Amino acid sequence: MPSLSRLLPFIIQGLAFGAMYAVTGTGVVVLYRTTGVVNLAFGAIGAMGAHLTWSLMGGSLAAPEPRARGWASCSTPASCSTAR
Repeated sequence: MPSLSRLLPFIIQGLAFGAMYAVTGTGVVVLYRTTGVVNLAFGAIGAMGAHLTWSLMGGSLAAPEPRARGWASCSTPASCSTAR
């Protein structure tokens, strides 16, 4: 059996995805209960947020793997400096 240190990232990722699905499901239920209509734009707003995050993190359709550009490269103040 793998050690806990190897399983910990998967446990955290699973909890994060579960929380995301729970919040999304709760939002759909609240919208349905208050309006009585299934609002399909709820998923479109989530897709737009995912696309915006992917674009800001440096992903593209030509090379579909995120790279450390965009806002991710500004994680340290030295990398954001424009003076050389």
